[in-house]
Amino acid sequence: MKIKKPSLIVQIFLGMFLGIAVGFFWKDTAVNFHILSDIFMRLIKMIIAPLVFSVLVVGIAKVGDFKSVGRIGIKTLLYFTALAIVSLLLGLLLVNLFEPGKSMALTLPTAGTETGVEASKGFDAKTFIEHIIPASIADAMAKNEILPIVIFAMFFGVGASSIGKKGKVVVEFFDAVSHIMFKVTNYVMAFAPLGVFGALAAVVAKQGIGVLSGYIYLISTFYLGLLFFVFIVLFLICFVTKIKFFQLLNHIKEPVLLAFSTASSEAAMPKTIESLERFGCGNRIVSFVLPLGYSFNLDGSMMYMTFATVFIAQAYGIHMSLSDQIIMLLILLITSKGMAGIPRASLVVIAGMLTYFKIPVEGSDKDGMRMVVELKRGEVADVVLNNLYKQTQFQTVFGMNMVAILDGRPFCLNLLEILNAFINHRREIVTRRTVYLLRKARERAHILEGLAIALANINAMIDMIKAAKNPAEAKEQLLATQWAAGLVLSLIERTNSGDSRPDNLPTIYGLAGDVYRLSETQAQAILELRLHRLTGLEQDKIVGEYTQLLEQIAFYLHILGDDLRLMEVIREELVAIKEQYNDPRRTVIMENRADLNDEDLITEEDMVVTVSHEG
Repeated sequence: MKIKKPSLIVQIFLGMFLGIAVGFFWKDTAVNFHILSDIFMRLIKMIIAPLVFSVLVVGIAKVGDFKSVGRIGIKTLLYFTALAIVSLLLGLLLVNLFEPGKSMALTLPTAGTETGVEASKGFDAKTFIEHIIPASIADAMAKNEILPIVIFAMFFGVGASSIGKKGKVVVEFFDAVSHIMFKVTNYVMAFAPLGVFGALAAVVAKQGIGVLSGYIYLISTFYLGLLFFVFIVLFLICFVTKIKFFQLLNHIKEPVLLAFSTASSEAAMPKTIESLERFGCGNRIVSFVLPLGYSFNLDGSMMYMTFATVFIAQAYGIHMSLSDQIIMLLILLITSKGMAGIPRASLVVIAGMLTYFKIPVEGSDKDGMRMVVELKRGEVADVVLNNLYKQTQFQTVFGMNMVAILDGRPFCLNLLEILNAFINHRREIVTRRTVYLLRKARERAHILEGLAIALANINAMIDMIKAAKNPAEAKEQLLATQWAAGLVLSLIERTNSGDSRPDNLPTIYGLAGDVYRLSETQAQAILELRLHRLTGLEQDKIVGEYTQLLEQIAFYLHILGDDLRLMEVIREELVAIKEQYNDPRRTVIMENRADLNDEDLITEEDMVVTVSHEG
């Protein structure tokens, strides 16, 4: 019996699950598997430029003249603009409805903190035009810049169509090239499961399994928006245009999964072209519209821009008014086009929006500490570094001012002083917290004492409450009566006398010999006691909780009364923080640079020396 080969989507799922498992169980080995992902991504980038160019030239040449291309282009851009507005509005709606940023409650970072992302300076018409019109098609293909390739291919395709039979030879050549590239695409896609496996194995090994569940509320909210866009917005569009939505979805499921698992829409482009043509879309339309969409219609990225900008504002507790959000939407509608083809374009545009609305771009990305030296024009970086190494101890050590606020005044402290200040701060924190917990434990134990007294004298209390005319009279009689201590006597005797008494409780209340006087708080709790608490199981719960509270009270008093125990608590908490947040060392200790001579400290300059025959 012949075993059927699993489909590509099944293979990709297997690669995902195996990658997670290998990254979790074999961390040291799995870190190196990222090479598989790198190979796959480079194979994808290798085929994109020739594939896009060949299919676009053939598609435009089949369309015919500039008028036909223009009509299709205008319709396409109008559709792209409408969907872009919908995606931006959907991102705003979700982030305002679910408010995922408020759960973060971040503190404002120090101004100037490095983020690794340079903010966009907004829409620049000159830069945009320079980007979409290639100075060299070879350079655009080498960099895989889709939009310049689309522009050149449009001119080339229309030109080939306009010269008749001579151009037909060229069109047939590129038609053959496009078929060859589709075949190459199939070969490259066979490597996709390994690429997905390598990417997930390396990520899980490096960042831990928690990377898959971190920020779960943020991720789930955003993906809810993506699902709404696909299954509601696109479904309605397909319904109106009489396109079989679920049949289309079935055809593109492999490129969708590939884009999701590799975090690159670029990786899915070749397979998307092939899938759409299998669905029945005309080659000339697919080859023209799809590459254009990769530059002008990245709806998921646009939704992410509005979502992420407002999310960060919410996380810092910064309110963005409705007018601010409308302005942001209009700006993003333009700047998102201006950033087409730029690496990490979404992050760049978001950084620009944050700067525009004065929301902190800075944040700790745990990349370590760095120093930036701005050089004047004409200075040579190596010479400046050589002087730093030669003239200072900067290569091996550097100074740091440690300033702390002590007793309301700033002080510059040395290492020993700042450690003592930190320890004293932690002593105060732990002491205040323990005092608060002790007060709460005593108040709860006091109420449970009253309930335990009620259980020991239940029949007498029920008769007294039934005979009273109203709750106020019942409360007075409960306060005036001396009750048998019962079980409470033996429990209190296990601890030091008075340890469980709340602060400022008058001495007339509580245990006095073998009898017990109820306080007003206890009497009120007894009157509010529900009948189901009188069952045997509930009685055991009350006694068990009271016993635990007595142990907690003893523990808190031990911390407050023993300085060594207080220091142990501080140490245990610091160790717990270290275990949770400890990172591997990020700096690298290197050997000193070789000795520098005077020539290493001088900038090289080109000079012309003229020597006459007389010297």
